[in-house]
Amino acid sequence: MLVDDTFWDLYYEEGNEQFNPANSIGRILRDHHEVDVIAAALDPLLAVLGDLGPVRPDPEYLAHPRWPDVAVTAAAAHLVLRGGDGSSAV
Repeated sequence: MLVDDTFWDLYYEEGNEQFNPANSIGRILRDHHEVDVIAAALDPLLAVLGDLGPVRPDPEYLAHPRWPDVAVTAAAAHLVLRGGDGSSAV
């Protein structure tokens, strides 16, 4: 969802300003802190997708050496985005 629905990956992979997550503040994201956690989550995810591509079976993604980084950063982003870090309220 993070990549498919927003195309933010095109900013981090290609520098396409149209898809800069900062442009989503006020629509999808609340502030630059949320932009930062999105960037942190996309970094390992895009590394995995770069290695394996977008259509491999799930077990291959889960076995990738960077997958633990994906899980940790995604969990941290989820906490922030739902307001559980104390810095934002939903």
